[in-house]
Amino acid sequence: MLIDYFLFSSGVRMFPFFASLLLIASLSRTLAQNVDEEGKTHRRSRLK
Repeated sequence: MLIDYFLFSSGVRMFPFFASLLLIASLSRTLAQNVDEEGKTHRRSRLK
């Protein structure tokens, strides 16, 4: 019982950390895609 409670409390404590990690990962992925698209458009404009 005590071990279950410890695992539960530690899981609750770690949840925000994992959630923020996931959020940062998705944000960086979308940012990288946006930067890549901008780079492609800049290259196209330079070619013209």
